[in-house]
Amino acid sequence: MPKIAFQGGAVYRKAEQRLRTLRDIFVRDSVEVFIGLRNPATFLPALLRSTPLDDITQLLHGLDPAQIRWSDLIERITAALPGVPVTVWCDEDTPLIWGELIREFAGVEPTHEIIGAYSRMADITSQEGMTRFRAYLAEKPQLNEAQVRRVMGAFLDKYADPSKVEHEFDLPGWDAHLVQDLTEQYEEDLYEIGRMPGVTLITP
Repeated sequence: MPKIAFQGGAVYRKAEQRLRTLRDIFVRDSVEVFIGLRNPATFLPALLRSTPLDDITQLLHGLDPAQIRWSDLIERITAALPGVPVTVWCDEDTPLIWGELIREFAGVEPTHEIIGAYSRMADITSQEGMTRFRAYLAEKPQLNEAQVRRVMGAFLDKYADPSKVEHEFDLPGWDAHLVQDLTEQYEEDLYEIGRMPGVTLITP
């Protein structure tokens, strides 16, 4: 539940316990963990809005936003579930990599055609932009995955709906400097996650 995400001053403190329980339930199956991450600068305000709490200090239970490291959570998970593959991605990248994520979830080949591969892109793009994008792909069937993503980036730059991609940071006491610091810290954290054994970080 959102309101207890930081209970005890830790990020999802019961994650290991619950994942071990899940692994034990499916002991005869091959278990994998998939987890999407988000910049704390946008995640925390959005999380607070989904709770009945009044301010960010209540949500964080004494945890300093600058102390939040997703790498700590991933490290706890890999330590608790040795040998279980962990796949991580950034929520901010989801419109560009949604098709790949679906293939990873389903365990199909990278070239397998996916219905809805561009649905997350459509969520933040104007109807005109998506119509032009799909028409462009129909004209260029030879494009590989890397080329398609470059095309997606170009169309998002031109046709993304600002109201759906811009975030407000309206928490009391938060300013541009704090948001910048949290964002830089998040990027450094992702670099560390990408180097962890047993962890796959999917990027555009």
